[in-house]
Amino acid sequence: MLKNPLLLAMGITLLALLIGFLIPGQPKEQAINLPWQIQVIDNNHSKIFGLTLNQSTLAQAQQQFNAQAEVSLFSDANGMKGVEAYFDEVTLSGLKAKFLLTMALSEAQLTPLYNHGARIASMGSGRHKITLAWQDIDLINKTPIASITYLPKTHLDAPLIVARFGQPAQKIKENSELPDEHWLYPDKGLDIILSEKHKEVLQYVSHDDFAKLIAPLKP
Repeated sequence: MLKNPLLLAMGITLLALLIGFLIPGQPKEQAINLPWQIQVIDNNHSKIFGLTLNQSTLAQAQQQFNAQAEVSLFSDANGMKGVEAYFDEVTLSGLKAKFLLTMALSEAQLTPLYNHGARIASMGSGRHKITLAWQDIDLINKTPIASITYLPKTHLDAPLIVARFGQPAQKIKENSELPDEHWLYPDKGLDIILSEKHKEVLQYVSHDDFAKLIAPLKP
Protein backbone atom coordinates (compact mmCIF):
# COMPACT_ATOMS: atom_id res chain seq x y z
CA MET A 1 0.00 0.00 0.00
CA LEU A 2 1.21 3.51 -0.82
CA LYS A 3 1.88 5.44 2.39
CA ASN A 4 3.38 8.55 0.82
CA PRO A 5 0.53 11.03 0.05
CA LEU A 6 2.43 12.40 -2.96
CA LEU A 7 2.87 8.96 -4.49
CA LEU A 8 -0.79 8.20 -3.77
CA ALA A 9 -1.90 11.36 -5.59
CA MET A 10 0.36 10.57 -8.54
CA GLY A 11 -1.03 7.05 -8.70
CA ILE A 12 -4.62 8.32 -8.79
CA THR A 13 -3.75 10.83 -11.53
CA LEU A 14 -2.08 8.18 -13.67
CA LEU A 15 -5.06 5.86 -13.20
CA ALA A 16 -7.47 8.61 -14.28
CA LEU A 17 -5.38 9.32 -17.38
CA LEU A 18 -5.29 5.63 -18.27
CA ILE A 19 -9.07 5.34 -17.95
CA GLY A 20 -9.46 8.45 -20.11
CA PHE A 21 -7.35 6.92 -22.89
CA LEU A 22 -9.27 3.65 -22.76
CA ILE A 23 -12.77 5.17 -22.93
CA PRO A 24 -13.75 5.98 -26.56
CA GLY A 25 -14.19 9.69 -27.18
CA GLN A 26 -17.57 11.12 -28.04
CA PRO A 27 -17.99 11.73 -31.79
CA LYS A 28 -17.84 15.38 -32.80
CA GLU A 29 -21.19 16.94 -33.63
CA GLN A 30 -21.48 17.34 -37.38
CA ALA A 31 -22.16 20.84 -38.66
CA ILE A 32 -25.55 21.18 -40.33
CA ASN A 33 -27.37 23.78 -42.41
CA LEU A 34 -24.26 24.70 -44.38
CA PRO A 35 -24.73 26.34 -47.81
CA TRP A 36 -23.47 23.29 -49.73
CA GLN A 37 -25.72 20.82 -47.88
CA ILE A 38 -28.55 20.71 -50.43
CA GLN A 39 -31.07 17.90 -50.30
CA VAL A 40 -33.12 17.49 -53.49
CA ILE A 41 -36.34 15.79 -52.43
CA ASP A 42 -38.09 15.99 -55.78
CA ASN A 43 -38.28 18.38 -58.71
CA ASN A 44 -40.12 21.05 -56.77
CA HIS A 45 -38.80 20.55 -53.24
CA SER A 46 -35.18 21.21 -52.33
CA LYS A 47 -34.17 21.42 -48.67
CA ILE A 48 -31.47 23.89 -47.64
CA PHE A 49 -30.69 25.60 -44.31
CA GLY A 50 -33.35 23.42 -42.72
CA LEU A 51 -36.05 24.86 -45.01
CA THR A 52 -37.89 23.15 -47.84
CA LEU A 53 -38.61 25.36 -50.83
CA ASN A 54 -42.30 25.72 -51.71
CA GLN A 55 -43.24 24.09 -48.41
CA SER A 56 -41.59 25.84 -45.44
CA THR A 57 -43.18 29.16 -44.51
CA LEU A 58 -41.71 32.50 -43.52
CA ALA A 59 -42.77 31.85 -39.93
CA GLN A 60 -40.74 28.63 -39.96
CA ALA A 61 -37.75 30.47 -41.44
CA GLN A 62 -37.87 33.07 -38.68
CA GLN A 63 -37.94 30.29 -36.11
CA GLN A 64 -35.11 28.43 -37.85
CA PHE A 65 -32.95 31.56 -38.12
CA ASN A 66 -33.93 32.83 -34.67
CA ALA A 67 -34.42 36.26 -36.24
CA GLN A 68 -37.17 38.57 -37.42
CA ALA A 69 -37.34 39.44 -41.10
CA GLU A 70 -38.00 42.81 -42.69
CA VAL A 71 -40.85 42.09 -45.10
CA SER A 72 -41.63 44.35 -48.08
CA LEU A 73 -43.48 44.19 -51.37
CA PHE A 74 -41.64 45.42 -54.47
CA SER A 75 -42.91 46.40 -57.90
CA ASP A 76 -40.89 47.22 -61.01
CA ALA A 77 -41.43 49.42 -64.03
CA ASN A 78 -43.19 46.56 -65.83
CA GLY A 79 -45.70 46.12 -63.02
CA MET A 80 -44.16 42.88 -61.79
CA LYS A 81 -44.63 42.42 -58.05
CA GLY A 82 -43.06 40.24 -55.39
CA VAL A 83 -42.75 39.98 -51.61
CA GLU A 84 -39.28 39.64 -50.08
CA ALA A 85 -38.20 38.89 -46.52
CA TYR A 86 -34.76 40.19 -45.56
CA PHE A 87 -32.62 38.95 -42.65
CA ASP A 88 -29.71 41.28 -41.93
CA GLU A 89 -27.64 38.70 -40.02
CA VAL A 90 -28.13 34.99 -39.41
CA THR A 91 -25.57 32.58 -37.94
CA LEU A 92 -25.83 28.89 -38.88
CA SER A 93 -23.13 26.45 -37.80
CA GLY A 94 -20.80 29.35 -37.08
CA LEU A 95 -21.21 30.99 -40.52
CA LYS A 96 -22.71 34.48 -40.63
CA ALA A 97 -24.71 35.63 -43.63
CA LYS A 98 -27.54 37.81 -44.84
CA PHE A 99 -30.63 36.09 -46.25
CA LEU A 100 -33.23 37.25 -48.74
CA LEU A 101 -36.30 35.05 -49.19
CA THR A 102 -38.91 35.50 -51.90
CA MET A 103 -42.40 34.33 -51.11
CA ALA A 104 -44.53 32.04 -53.30
CA LEU A 105 -47.49 34.34 -54.02
CA SER A 106 -49.73 34.46 -57.07
CA GLU A 107 -50.68 37.66 -58.87
CA ALA A 108 -54.17 37.31 -57.41
CA GLN A 109 -52.62 37.42 -53.92
CA LEU A 110 -50.13 40.20 -54.71
CA THR A 111 -52.64 42.71 -56.09
CA PRO A 112 -54.62 43.20 -52.86
CA LEU A 113 -51.34 43.35 -50.89
CA TYR A 114 -50.26 46.19 -53.17
CA ASN A 115 -53.59 47.97 -52.81
CA HIS A 116 -53.45 47.65 -48.99
CA GLY A 117 -49.89 49.02 -48.86
CA ALA A 118 -49.31 51.46 -46.01
CA ARG A 119 -46.53 53.39 -47.74
CA ILE A 120 -44.84 53.45 -51.16
CA ALA A 121 -41.24 54.58 -51.64
CA SER A 122 -39.54 55.10 -55.00
CA MET A 123 -36.21 53.30 -55.44
CA GLY A 124 -35.38 54.64 -58.90
CA SER A 125 -35.59 53.01 -62.34
CA GLY A 126 -39.32 52.53 -61.88
CA ARG A 127 -38.89 50.25 -58.87
CA HIS A 128 -41.01 50.83 -55.77
CA LYS A 129 -40.92 49.45 -52.23
CA ILE A 130 -44.31 49.04 -50.57
CA THR A 131 -44.66 48.69 -46.81
CA LEU A 132 -47.25 46.00 -46.15
CA ALA A 133 -50.32 46.70 -44.06
CA TRP A 134 -50.18 45.06 -40.65
CA GLN A 135 -53.22 42.89 -41.38
CA ASP A 136 -51.39 41.30 -44.34
CA ILE A 137 -48.29 40.26 -42.40
CA ASP A 138 -50.07 37.18 -41.02
CA LEU A 139 -50.72 35.96 -44.57
CA ILE A 140 -47.04 36.41 -45.47
CA ASN A 141 -45.92 34.51 -42.37
CA LYS A 142 -47.99 31.53 -43.53
CA THR A 143 -46.75 31.72 -47.13
CA PRO A 144 -44.24 29.15 -48.48
CA ILE A 145 -40.76 30.26 -49.51
CA ALA A 146 -40.13 30.24 -53.27
CA SER A 147 -36.41 31.01 -53.27
CA ILE A 148 -33.50 31.74 -50.94
CA THR A 149 -30.64 34.15 -51.61
CA TYR A 150 -27.60 33.63 -49.36
CA LEU A 151 -25.11 36.49 -48.93
CA PRO A 152 -22.08 35.18 -46.98
CA LYS A 153 -20.07 37.46 -44.73
CA THR A 154 -16.88 35.56 -45.62
CA HIS A 155 -15.33 35.30 -49.08
CA LEU A 156 -15.88 32.05 -50.98
CA ASP A 157 -13.22 31.78 -53.67
CA ALA A 158 -13.44 29.56 -56.73
CA PRO A 159 -11.32 26.64 -55.35
CA LEU A 160 -13.44 26.50 -52.19
CA ILE A 161 -16.67 26.56 -54.20
CA VAL A 162 -15.46 23.68 -56.38
CA ALA A 163 -14.39 21.72 -53.30
CA ARG A 164 -17.78 22.18 -51.60
CA PHE A 165 -20.24 22.26 -54.51
CA GLY A 166 -18.32 20.52 -57.30
CA GLN A 167 -17.77 21.78 -60.83
CA PRO A 168 -20.69 23.79 -62.22
CA ALA A 169 -22.63 22.47 -65.18
CA GLN A 170 -22.20 25.84 -66.90
CA LYS A 171 -20.53 29.22 -66.42
CA ILE A 172 -22.10 32.37 -67.86
CA LYS A 173 -20.76 35.92 -67.84
CA GLU A 174 -23.47 38.39 -66.85
CA ASN A 175 -22.36 40.73 -69.64
CA SER A 176 -19.18 41.70 -71.43
CA GLU A 177 -18.65 44.83 -69.32
CA LEU A 178 -18.84 43.21 -65.86
CA PRO A 179 -16.51 40.54 -64.50
CA ASP A 180 -19.38 38.84 -62.63
CA GLU A 181 -19.80 35.19 -63.56
CA HIS A 182 -22.67 32.81 -62.83
CA TRP A 183 -21.80 29.24 -61.89
CA LEU A 184 -24.88 27.13 -62.58
CA TYR A 185 -25.86 23.91 -60.81
CA PRO A 186 -29.27 22.97 -62.29
CA ASP A 187 -29.37 19.62 -60.48
CA LYS A 188 -29.12 21.51 -57.17
CA GLY A 189 -31.29 24.46 -58.21
CA LEU A 190 -28.33 26.74 -57.46
CA ASP A 191 -26.80 29.80 -59.12
CA ILE A 192 -23.58 31.12 -57.57
CA ILE A 193 -22.53 34.61 -58.65
CA LEU A 194 -18.79 35.27 -58.40
CA SER A 195 -17.55 38.84 -58.48
CA GLU A 196 -14.12 40.39 -58.29
CA LYS A 197 -15.50 43.45 -56.47
CA HIS A 198 -18.23 42.02 -54.26
CA LYS A 199 -18.87 38.99 -52.09
CA GLU A 200 -20.44 35.94 -53.65
CA VAL A 201 -24.21 35.54 -53.97
CA LEU A 202 -25.87 32.12 -53.80
CA GLN A 203 -29.39 31.76 -55.16
CA TYR A 204 -31.43 28.63 -54.43
CA VAL A 205 -34.64 27.73 -56.26
CA SER A 206 -36.61 24.58 -56.96
CA HIS A 207 -35.63 22.53 -60.01
CA ASP A 208 -38.80 23.60 -61.82
CA ASP A 209 -37.97 27.29 -61.29
CA PHE A 210 -34.34 27.10 -62.40
CA ALA A 211 -35.00 27.95 -66.05
CA LYS A 212 -36.89 31.07 -64.96
CA LEU A 213 -34.00 32.09 -62.68
CA ILE A 214 -31.36 31.99 -65.41
CA ALA A 215 -33.59 33.26 -68.27
CA PRO A 216 -32.23 36.86 -67.97
CA LEU A 217 -28.68 35.51 -68.49
CA LYS A 218 -29.43 34.10 -71.92
CA PRO A 219 -28.59 36.32 -74.93
